[in-house]
Amino acid sequence: TDDDDLERRKECKDLTAVDFTGCISAVFFSALNEFVKEYIDVSDSSSSSDEEGGRWTPSNRKFPLQFPGLLRLGLMGVRSVRTDVLESFILAFPNLTHLDLSCTRVSPELLVSLASSETLRLQALSLSRCTRLTADSITDFLVHGRCTFGLKQLSLYGDATYPSPLTADHLSTIITQAPCFTSSALEYLDLSSTPLSALHLTFFPQQPKLRSLGLSYIRNLPIRAIADFLLTRAPSVE
Repeated sequence: TDDDDLERRKECKDLTAVDFTGCISAVFFSALNEFVKEYIDVSDSSSSSDEEGGRWTPSNRKFPLQFPGLLRLGLMGVRSVRTDVLESFILAFPNLTHLDLSCTRVSPELLVSLASSETLRLQALSLSRCTRLTADSITDFLVHGRCTFGLKQLSLYGDATYPSPLTADHLSTIITQAPCFTSSALEYLDLSSTPLSALHLTFFPQQPKLRSLGLSYIRNLPIRAIADFLLTRAPSVE
């Protein structure tokens, strides 16, 4: 029964981290589709008991299943899953602190949903090579999304195949207005393939806690400008 199931669940400990990096098989695709359909994308019209005497089944859940105890979710390279299914799955974790969306097909709409969350408090975020995200969506998320204000690790990595969608103006806005930059709390930052210039580096607030810095695929950035940045604004970079 539903009550028995709830009692059993009370004895279980919540998962705190799950990593699905590189899961692209047909088996995974099918399983995640089925899981989201039966446990997360639940409509009110399917919440009544079935015809077998009120037995609890996934299709008659009154509320979508959520995972409040899970803090870290890795989805790097999960390309085969439909965008709507993947995003419904991600939104079932309301208390994430670490989220890796690298090389997925997530949309700007997901960032809007994450930004509106009152419970998310991200400390680490990777949007590397997310080909469907736009410059506006990334900028708005980092500047206005409350869940990103406390970020300590941020990857916007791109490469020659999938360069960053950010323009020079978007990058200026992020550097000067995003709370995760102005707080000077960043410890890890990757801006590879962004149109970062020597002038951008002068816009940076002091980053005394920054230990790791990625600047790959930025051919027009002078080495002298990088050296000055490290000496004057990010002296702890290793």
